[in-house]
Amino acid sequence: MAIQAIPPWRYLVGPELRDWPASRPRPAGSVGPIRDAERDAALEVFLEHDTAQHAAWSPAAPMRWLRAEFAADFTAGSDTAFDPGASVALRRDGRLVAQALLYPPDPEDPAGGRELGLQSRPYAGPDARADLGACLAAVIGLAGDGEALLIDCHLTERAEYRMMEQVPGPAPGGGWTAIVAIGVPGGRVPVPLPRDLLPEDAAWIRRMAQAGS
Repeated sequence: MAIQAIPPWRYLVGPELRDWPASRPRPAGSVGPIRDAERDAALEVFLEHDTAQHAAWSPAAPMRWLRAEFAADFTAGSDTAFDPGASVALRRDGRLVAQALLYPPDPEDPAGGRELGLQSRPYAGPDARADLGACLAAVIGLAGDGEALLIDCHLTERAEYRMMEQVPGPAPGGGWTAIVAIGVPGGRVPVPLPRDLLPEDAAWIRRMAQAGS
């Protein structure tokens, strides 16, 4: 059965997309590059967000395992590390409360798009949507015209989804991706994706989001 869906959010940086950051209010706090001394703090924000976002549909592994799994993405010089010159964090009272991490070009994307991950602390706090928006706006401001941003998101991340609904439309041609799970005897029972969240262009996933399908 389908337990999650990933939107086809591939945005090309250009005049239309740049108009969106220009129309946004100034965030509460300061947005700027992630310093080398903050890499551990950025990893903590990522792990907290990742654990919370998966809790309802695919609980994450223990924190110590996750830390080892994703450590390279936050290690300077690693082939999989985020780009420090194009990634940003939002700080409030000296603490990282949100971030946008832009990764190296995706070798499977013919146009060389780059995955962009957005995380907030706390995951579903009252300021999460505004904080994520501030970080996204800053990354768009740093990106070059024609650069493709591949937004990493899940359908059930409602604050982020509603924020992206206000961003000028993604590049045409992309398709939704379904994450499926198969239950096994004695294992965890998969949690089906709420079918009413799926938009019409992802209607094909609805028949997979039923228990026993």
